[in-house]
Amino acid sequence: MSADLDLVWYVGYGSNVLRRRFTTYLTGGAMELSGQEERGSRDRSPPREVRPTTLPHTLYFGRSGGARWGPGGVAFIDPMRSDAAALGLAYLVSTEQYLDVICQENSWSVPPRPDDALPAPGSGAVDVTPPGERPGWYRSVVTLEPIDGVPALTFTHPVVEPSSEPAPAAYLRVIAEGLADEHGLATPEIVSYLASRPGVGRSREDLDQLLRT
Repeated sequence: MSADLDLVWYVGYGSNVLRRRFTTYLTGGAMELSGQEERGSRDRSPPREVRPTTLPHTLYFGRSGGARWGPGGVAFIDPMRSDAAALGLAYLVSTEQYLDVICQENSWSVPPRPDDALPAPGSGAVDVTPPGERPGWYRSVVTLEPIDGVPALTFTHPVVEPSSEPAPAAYLRVIAEGLADEHGLATPEIVSYLASRPGVGRSREDLDQLLRT
């Protein structure tokens, strides 16, 4: 079997915990709460399987949402911290689709090489920026425990730097919708989850009002 037909689990967190938001990375297009059109994957097939999961790393909000979400921190994981698990969604996709997702997350013109973007377990966070491309926010691939014997991976920023700006409202609503749909959380549980994350920059009262409007 060629490498581009092999399957991997991409484990999404942040906005990618909402299934229909992640799907734009495969099919192309934009969802209503995002300000950016995605070009999609070369293979536009849906994931073979999707399942809720947790990542053994702390979720935080950093940098600024820019073109997709507007000012304010967006979600990353800190691979050096495991004091609070991040809620995620695992997508069983082809290696080619996984590479195309990384490419779009980082606004690269070409995807990384499979040998670079599929590091061995225990490799730590690996920078997979292709030669000639600008370093992207999600350029560090982190290997997770395999799921059903299939490699599981996610990606994050190499420098942990929580944001000093409140996370964008549209971005938080996307995360909240995903947590409700896939993890079955009620609004008070989502508020508690988000309010405890570094860099979110919003009080429980603010989050509660935002997610109920």
